Amino acid sequence: MRPSSVIRGALMLMVGLPLLLDPSLASAQEEEDPDSKAYSSYTLTMPKYKKYVAASVNLANAGQRNPEVKKALQTVLDGSLDEGVAHFNRIPEARRAFADAGLTPRDFILTFGVSVGAQMANHMVKKQGM
Repeated sequence: MRPSSVIRGALMLMVGLPLLLDPSLASAQEEEDPDSKAYSSYTLTMPKYKKYVAASVNLANAGQRNPEVKKALQTVLDGSLDEGVAHFNRIPEARRAFADAGLTPRDFILTFGVSVGAQMANHMVKKQGM
């Protein structure tokens, strides 16, 4: 099983925290991986997070009605960002769940990945006593 792009994005955020002091160090890595670039340039906001939560509820409800949605939620994050978006877009119930929440599948995946990275970074900072 290959690592999911979301976990890679979260780990990149943790490892990349020192790069915040000198962002020029990150430019070469970002050019290599479009997913890493997408995660590192994504701005997490409270309105986006609220839409993410609403979409999550919509997807959970859709997953109870359609096993394909439930399976997508379990597997969509195992590939690249574009693969995840394409996978969600192939499922009408998933597209509807995102639309009803005012969110795109891309923003859903990015919000998930960035929020996981932020939580991990916050935990590391607390553990270091900073």
